[in-house]
Amino acid sequence: MRPPCRLAAGLVPIALLWPACSRRARPSSPEEVLGALRGACTERDTGAILGLVDREYSDDLGGVGRLEDDLRQLFTVYGSLSLRVADLRSEGERLTGQLAVEGRAFRFEGPLAIQLVSRPMGHLIRSGLLCDLRGVVKTLRERRIALEQGDAERLGRAISMSYRGRGGGFAELMDRVRVDLAAVQMTALIIRDVDIRVAQDRATARQSYLLIHRAGGDGGTRSVEKRARERLELAKEGARWRIVAGLG
Repeated sequence: MRPPCRLAAGLVPIALLWPACSRRARPSSPEEVLGALRGACTERDTGAILGLVDREYSDDLGGVGRLEDDLRQLFTVYGSLSLRVADLRSEGERLTGQLAVEGRAFRFEGPLAIQLVSRPMGHLIRSGLLCDLRGVVKTLRERRIALEQGDAERLGRAISMSYRGRGGGFAELMDRVRVDLAAVQMTALIIRDVDIRVAQDRATARQSYLLIHRAGGDGGTRSVEKRARERLELAKEGARWRIVAGLG
């Protein structure tokens, strides 16, 4: 195994590390894999990304099928994704660094840790493709869907048992959630301007939202809207990110 090699000192586009070549050419080095990945994310090309992935790909979220679903969801919601890396290092078949991703009203910063595998046709990604980004986004999406479906139990699965807020812990929060959801006929949560920062097993998600409640009573149906910006704290528990603070 060769010693760690510092490949990039500052925050630079991965494309600068990837020589011009045909999109159909198999990457022959770890750096070319990253360059091809960056190009495919810019073009929202899920198929091209999967072409860089080993058939035995696996991470905390699942296998190739889970990865494909997550990528399509990301491109649908956030559009073209621009990838940049700071302090990129290569050690054997492992690439590490600090990743920055930007999309439509979306920003992410966190660690890069991609595991590659050498195949006869070139290097392929074996694990670690946007795992933290996908995991945090999945939890935020689960929270939104649970609120809109009025499903308190589903919402509870996105929240840590160690949750602490101004109103108490997990049990107190869930009591309030059940009461609130029972009092409304419809909830819509529209999220805008998402900013996610990950450091090891902790994450912070800042996002603006429009919350719409529709409730009925003796006076008929009425709608209540609330616009705000929130800061959610998340922790990685096993293979899953859960909310540990910020819901009130």
